[in-house]
Amino acid sequence: MILLQNTSALKTTIYVFLLINICACSINRELNKSIKTFNFTKINSEDSIAYAKVETSNLQYKQFLNAQKKLNLSSLQQVRVHSEAWVSEYTYSYQEPMRRNYFKHPSFDHHPVVNINFTAAQKYCEWLTKEYNKENIYFRLPTKSEYLKLLQTVNIKYDSDNPNDYSEFNFNMKFEQNYPIDGSMYTARPDYFKYEKWIETPRSSYTQNKFGIKNIVGNVAELLHDGTYIGGSWDSFPAEVLDNPILNRPLPTVGFRVIRVEK
Repeated sequence: MILLQNTSALKTTIYVFLLINICACSINRELNKSIKTFNFTKINSEDSIAYAKVETSNLQYKQFLNAQKKLNLSSLQQVRVHSEAWVSEYTYSYQEPMRRNYFKHPSFDHHPVVNINFTAAQKYCEWLTKEYNKENIYFRLPTKSEYLKLLQTVNIKYDSDNPNDYSEFNFNMKFEQNYPIDGSMYTARPDYFKYEKWIETPRSSYTQNKFGIKNIVGNVAELLHDGTYIGGSWDSFPAEVLDNPILNRPLPTVGFRVIRVEK
């Protein structure tokens, strides 16, 4: 039994090292881009915080992983992407292609990173702070009150039979005869007869307020400073936007948005 456990641990260790090396190759050209190009905006000019306009992407998280090569194995385990959650969370559908491709394949580079734990998101913020390298600025996850303040800038109806009310939101719903029904593992714009999408959209797909901030609700739920998540996802309905559970395992529906804080 001990031998089997050690074998399993060795396989996981090899996987983590291979993943980081794969990430290093796939984003080599991107590493020359300045971390300062990350796009943040304030919703009040007097605020000390600014919100990232989009969720953290797979490509940005690959940059972070590439910088973690010198960490010990225990630390690497804390920040790895748990792609196996695609399969374990959706046993009733075939998710093997998503397990293999969603984080690794370049076609998903600008989709939001998912399947990470709370510690990983925190570590990412710490790394970003060091990379930015300015004394009076640091990065972290938003608090619930900060998210709710951002939510107030979004015009959303939580229970509507009108497809046009959801044209700027990526939820698990489509409409039949103007009545919302379960989207059955994919999301669609209300005019889904013309346009359908699979899983999370690229982060810049839905501008939801006058400040140009994308996907404040829907697409992926967002981790908060206390380890909970909020906002609804591609696999939820509008009525679930304010649900605020603790993240007790990595999920394909949960990512994170960074905020920039001026001291």
